[in-house]
Amino acid sequence: MLRLALRTARTRKAGFVGSLLAVVLAVTVITTGGFLLQAAVTGDGGTDRFHAAALVVVGDPHVSVAPADSRAWDVGADPVGDTLPPPPLPLEVAHRVAQVTGARDVVTDVSFYSQVVKVGGPSSGVRAGGAIRGHGWSSARLTPYRLRAGHAPAAPDELVLDGGVAVRTGLGVGDTADVVTAADGTRRYRVAGVADPGVPGSLHPAVFFTDQTAARLSGEPARAAAVAVLAQPGADVAQLAARVRKAAGDGTLVLSDTSRAEPSVDSGAYVTAAAFLGIMSAVAGFVAIFVVAGTFALLITQRHREMALLRAVGATGRQIRRMIAAEALVVSVVAVAAGVPGGLALSRPLAGLLVSLGVAPAGFRPVYGIVPVVVAAVVGIGLTQLAALSAGGRAARVRPTEALREAAVPVRRLSRPRLLAGAGFLVLSVFVVLNSIATGGAKGSGDAFVVVFTLMITVTLLGPLIIVPVVRLIAPLILALGRGAGVLAAHNVRADPRRIASASIPITLAVTFTCVMIFMPLTMQMISLQESRLRVRADHVLASADGQGLPPAVTRDAARLPGVTAVAATTPIPVRLGMGAGGPVQTRTLMALAVAPAGLAALLNLDVRHGDLDALVGDSIAASSDAAGENGWQVGDTLPVALPDGTRKDLRLVATYGRSLGLSDVLVPAALATHHAPGALAAAVYVEGDDSLTRDRLGALAEHHPTLVAFSREAYLAEAGKGGDSQTTAVYVFIMLIGLYTAISVVNTLAAATAARSREFAALRLAGSTRRQVLTMIGTEAAITVAIAVFLGTLIAATTLVTSSLALTGTPAFAAPPLVYLTIVALAAVLGLVATLLPARSALRRSAISVIVARE
Repeated sequence: MLRLALRTARTRKAGFVGSLLAVVLAVTVITTGGFLLQAAVTGDGGTDRFHAAALVVVGDPHVSVAPADSRAWDVGADPVGDTLPPPPLPLEVAHRVAQVTGARDVVTDVSFYSQVVKVGGPSSGVRAGGAIRGHGWSSARLTPYRLRAGHAPAAPDELVLDGGVAVRTGLGVGDTADVVTAADGTRRYRVAGVADPGVPGSLHPAVFFTDQTAARLSGEPARAAAVAVLAQPGADVAQLAARVRKAAGDGTLVLSDTSRAEPSVDSGAYVTAAAFLGIMSAVAGFVAIFVVAGTFALLITQRHREMALLRAVGATGRQIRRMIAAEALVVSVVAVAAGVPGGLALSRPLAGLLVSLGVAPAGFRPVYGIVPVVVAAVVGIGLTQLAALSAGGRAARVRPTEALREAAVPVRRLSRPRLLAGAGFLVLSVFVVLNSIATGGAKGSGDAFVVVFTLMITVTLLGPLIIVPVVRLIAPLILALGRGAGVLAAHNVRADPRRIASASIPITLAVTFTCVMIFMPLTMQMISLQESRLRVRADHVLASADGQGLPPAVTRDAARLPGVTAVAATTPIPVRLGMGAGGPVQTRTLMALAVAPAGLAALLNLDVRHGDLDALVGDSIAASSDAAGENGWQVGDTLPVALPDGTRKDLRLVATYGRSLGLSDVLVPAALATHHAPGALAAAVYVEGDDSLTRDRLGALAEHHPTLVAFSREAYLAEAGKGGDSQTTAVYVFIMLIGLYTAISVVNTLAAATAARSREFAALRLAGSTRRQVLTMIGTEAAITVAIAVFLGTLIAATTLVTSSLALTGTPAFAAPPLVYLTIVALAAVLGLVATLLPARSALRRSAISVIVARE
């Protein structure tokens, strides 16, 4: 069978090349996505700030939310990444570890937000450089940092800058700097020295204070972020770790891989890149599956006559299947050999593109491992086998006489298994739509994306059944295109709906995913902006220039301004929350907002559904109506919560609210953040005042708070609407790449479908049709195919977008700029017509008689 497959490949070069191209592109896409996704997942190697230490002790972030007298909420470890940051450690831990045999020295480390601005200098560096981490000088030797100028900080108002911060801010030894921290707000310090790290790597920009000053600025002078252990010469690190673990006690982690003790400066960017690439790789893989399946379905459909003759001369169904499998194996092996190097070549420029778009960090590079190659090979070979055997299954099952009859007159009935599978996916699609709308919120909206996949599978399975009624719908358009050629084209479509279905699937796929991937972010931005407009009542909003947040001093100083009548800050803090009620449930880590209820109603309209936000004091919590509905919470329920410092509390649910999109699913009292997350910064400060309060007066606060930026309500909403621009741009670029891949597949499929009909075209020529009439008929069929594909693609995309919008807002409105949509339709039409007419024009150049008498 392998020899027969090789001979078939030689004699049917066009079909072999077409199927090979489809699989090569699929393997290339999968390989490229695998290399980039592996880089995003494994690329963040942490930081070497503790390079000189043998061990680092940190708090255990897996804080249980189980009640003391029950294990009802204790569900074990969270999923990777779904934990609190390590809570701070009591200094008693350091004292105990210092007594361990083999520990030469123990250094306590604190780490807190700080921002440095040269007094009298421009604050542009604040916007360009991001946050700086503050530490005590004793922890500088853990990297180690070495002074290149000046001396160590000795007085409470002295500091040492790392070299990068010194260059960025233009500060040197003896200069005066304004330093912003959560504890002090803005305070003036003198630069005592400049130090450089002794190891390369993506370290956070750092500033060092005296140990006493750093402990105070951290907000928790009796605790440390980490305890570093320096080993005695020749000590066995594994044995030392065991002794340190015993001394440190419960609630701690002892890390021998010190790079894991602190996330790198790029850790957040790697998480973003991993999420983006995960979604896009799934979409690309799904597109690849449909492209390969559609290509093989079309090519094998065109060979029904050949397979019928093989059955008639004695070939068994098993032999037919083996021949098809052997041909698919030849195609897939060659495709893997060509596609993997293609993925290698494409991955690096794509990584650079993601960096330039801001989706991936500056050091992002593909990780070339064996796993993506194996996955691409397995998927390429396995997918090809499944597609080929699925498409050729009927030809192998039918009796020889039936095979000959079907080769002469294509069958319009679908097999029972295909009908049942199609009906099953249709029912599943309806279920997903209804369940997404019923679930509501961000979760329901996210689940709605599954509708794209289920409906595409439904259309693929039931395509021939859908074609005929759709043709009836567009019959007036067909007649308008030309009575003679239009009617003949319509008859051709009705006579062989399988061919039209196979040809339209790639275009349907392109239209569907292009519309969804472009219009979904636009819809989310539209809904988020609408909710923000309804939610924000304050005339003025204060935000941070570095994107890290504002210290509490800003809220206090803003409240003292003349003309201010109400001030409220929203401060995000991570909390681990039991999701559900009445038994063992999964937990999630959320970013809760800490707010003070006093005056909140005048500044933010949260659309309270049940309860009262004025009761958000003490040990209480408020939740979005979506989160409450998803988990079965009622006002008055007690929810177990783990706070950032590791404290576990039972908080009473006092209110539910509707406008959570772009805000948070959970609100907690501001006092909880003050006591359990003293280093937390406000994401925004909302200010309301009388007519005497002007933006200039608020802007004057920046003289004392250099990280502050004051916005009017409209300017703040406009700025908030730009939040996802870089991600949206990356999605557009990805759509262009997937669109190019799909376009090549469309050309490949339609060209193969057209070339296979050369005998039909020749027969029409011999019957008296002119080349122009045949081309008109072919163009009409292509127009019908494109119209069907656009109709189905638009229907699937609209169903997805409407479901998502209904889940989020209860209304079916979604963002779809008409000009963008018409551009998508026009590109699909041009692509379909060109991919059909060019090979048809080439086929019609040959003599009709020579085509008829030529051997297949």
